[in-house]
Amino acid sequence: MEANFKKSRKVELASEIFEEYSDLIRAAIYSNISDYSKAEDVYQELFLSLVHCPIPGHIQNVRGYLYRAVKHDIIDLAKKNSIYRKHICRYGKYQRPKVKRRTPLDYIVETEEFANFFNEIEQYLSPAEGNAVEQVFRHEREISESAEQMGISKRSVSRYKCVALKKLRAVFNGSLFHQRRIRAKCG
Repeated sequence: MEANFKKSRKVELASEIFEEYSDLIRAAIYSNISDYSKAEDVYQELFLSLVHCPIPGHIQNVRGYLYRAVKHDIIDLAKKNSIYRKHICRYGKYQRPKVKRRTPLDYIVETEEFANFFNEIEQYLSPAEGNAVEQVFRHEREISESAEQMGISKRSVSRYKCVALKKLRAVFNGSLFHQRRIRAKCG
């Protein structure tokens, strides 16, 4: 019970000081801080520090004491922020995703492999189906754009694409595709 009384008395003393010197405290904070968004944090920290450690009775210049306390709280806040930033930077160095740098040669090889893939699959399709697959997937065109480019209806493009995909699924799931590739590499 006595501990609660002491705590409430400390809060009352800090509140009285803040009522009397509120303008001085705010002026000291704003004159010493560079980031005004942190001003309320410093204000609240000062209140908590005064609750935790009230102004000693022998202090005659309360204004000077409060000004110095504000400066120390601002310095403490800057240190906390600096330490926090260092920890975040250190964490970021270890958690940075490993990005593989791609060279122009990588892009050329990828483009050639992509073209070879389309050449490989087109041999399993009719010319119309191959053209539909090329328009839709290789050139990334909409069905309507592909139909206009091929000079046929949208329904025909969709049908050619659907039939072509069924054929390719059957080829990839079966061993025909793999046997041809092995023969081409070995033979």
